[in-house]
Formats: sequence, C-alpha cells, structure tokens
Amino acid sequence: MSERSDRFVRAWVSDNVHNIPGLDDYQLHCEELAEKLKDAAQARGIMPDELAESIGDSYDFMINEYEQIRDPDLGFKDGRD
Repeated sequence: MSERSDRFVRAWVSDNVHNIPGLDDYQLHCEELAEKLKDAAQARGIMPDELAESIGDSYDFMINEYEQIRDPDLGFKDGRD
C-alpha cells in the first residue's frame, strides 16, 4: 500500500467497521461498506486504481476485515486481538 492510502484505509476501517451483534449474514453490509470506502477514498483524492492497488477488490477486502474480527458466539468484536 502507498503510505497515504495505507493511513487512510486503516483510519477508515477503524472508524467504520464496528461490532454488530446478531449480524449473521454480513455480505450485504460489506458490499455497502466497500462502496462507502471507495467513495470516501475518492473524496480524499485517492483514485480507484490507487485504492485497488493497495487493497485489491474492496468487497473482498471488507469481507476479510469482518472475518478477522468475527466471533462466532458473540458476533463481531470491537477490536482486534
């Protein structure tokens, strides 16, 4: 990742990916988050090709972020352990 896009993505994920108790089917939510991430990046001057170079497919990236923090019994954790 470029330093600029890396900082942006980390901050955006921290601010926007949260614990959602009872969310079992999170694919639609991840699609929405992926679109919001792309829009926010572009608003900050990070073009789609720069973002894609940094994270790959935004939907796949968002799914991966959720799967990293998912707790099968409690839903999603608020932080990464």
